[in-house]
Amino acid sequence: YDLPALDLGARVTCVPGDLERPRLGVDDYEGLVGSIDTIVHSGASVNFIASYQELRAANVDGTREVLRLAAAARARLHYVSTIGVFPGGTGAVAAGAVLERDRASDPDRLPLGYMRAKWVAGALVEQARARGLDVSIYRPGTIAGHARSGAFNPDDFVCALIKGCVQLGLAPQVDAPVNLVPVDYVSRALVHLALGGVAGTYHLVGRRAVGWGEL
Repeated sequence: YDLPALDLGARVTCVPGDLERPRLGVDDYEGLVGSIDTIVHSGASVNFIASYQELRAANVDGTREVLRLAAAARARLHYVSTIGVFPGGTGAVAAGAVLERDRASDPDRLPLGYMRAKWVAGALVEQARARGLDVSIYRPGTIAGHARSGAFNPDDFVCALIKGCVQLGLAPQVDAPVNLVPVDYVSRALVHLALGGVAGTYHLVGRRAVGWGEL
């Protein structure tokens, strides 16, 4: 993606782990607890075909383990969810119907196991916040490529869908809004809020939706 390295080797320490294992599968868990003050949890198994049961271990149980880590370390937690936890997803946001103070309800109306798993994980995070844990929640819309370079995760659903349409010379004829938000905006906003913002809930979505036909 032609991103600058920014001397990462001198600034970043990698600790292998596993969201599906107790204590995140980290060997020196106590050492980790004693060395952190802030957690950004954006790890998840993203799969729009898998069922809730298949995604629960990584997305729900993994989030529970991150909450335990944050509580043990007394660390501030920044949890990355998705606007898809609201029935209607980005379409509802495009209509101006979802505010940060709104609570996601009706998980049975969510069409995908991924959305349901993120809904349950988010409910755990909100419960921990109500019990006193210092938590912020971020709900991005559909994260698109970089606003300037266009670099896009080729395995992302929207990217793969657009690529397939180009290759086929055909596209689904549906009247659906698509709320895209550039990846560089999401990352900059999250870092800005994490470093200096007030703990809360933030929706990181595009200013306007693009109709699928226009896209």
